[in-house]
Amino acid sequence: MRKIFILLIFSFFILFFEPKIFGNIRAAFLKLDPATVSISSGNTFQVSVIVDSGSEQITGTDFHINFNSSLLEAQSVAAESFFPNVTNNITSGDVYIAAMVNEIGSYKTGSGTVAKVTFKALTNGTATISFDCNSSTIVKNDYQTTNIFSCSESSGATVTIGSGGGNSNTNNNNTNDNNNPTDETNSNNNNSTLQTLPQTGILENLIKLALPGAILLIIGGVANLILL
Repeated sequence: MRKIFILLIFSFFILFFEPKIFGNIRAAFLKLDPATVSISSGNTFQVSVIVDSGSEQITGTDFHINFNSSLLEAQSVAAESFFPNVTNNITSGDVYIAAMVNEIGSYKTGSGTVAKVTFKALTNGTATISFDCNSSTIVKNDYQTTNIFSCSESSGATVTIGSGGGNSNTNNNNTNDNNNPTDETNSNNNNSTLQTLPQTGILENLIKLALPGAILLIIGGVANLILL
């Protein structure tokens, strides 16, 4: 009887921790599709904003999309069906989008399109459309509403207007910077943010590394008890 009880405890332990050990743990991120656009000056194009929940359940996301307002103009945002509630605000050099579930206890998994943004190409040059890593969030389905957004996994889009060249997008949001001095360094810090923002899933990765050793110890202990 004692051996059966020990085996039951051991089996429960394996079933409970197996996803942490062998599961595919992935970060949550945002991306734009397509990643590259070639277009003539004066024409419009759309990019889809896609959220990927990674290995988690999520209840919403909100983010700022930055771009060079001398090269591009955001004209409209069309909500898609992944989240039932989607709001937006467009200013010069910035598009803000917020999306969430509409019922307590509901959540989303996997990936889906949050919205589609329509841009107009203003003049020849190469522009970058990117997420503001300092203010973007993907909300985990937990009591702490944890932000699990991974900047390093997220990706924007590069737009070549006409023959490209000319203006660059090194200093995004120039017009918006004049109106909002506190945002002056946001776009310039995007590259450094990739290295400075904390990575998501640290705890899961530590567990994933530590548990195999712990399980081997438990297997040895159980085997020893059975043989006694």
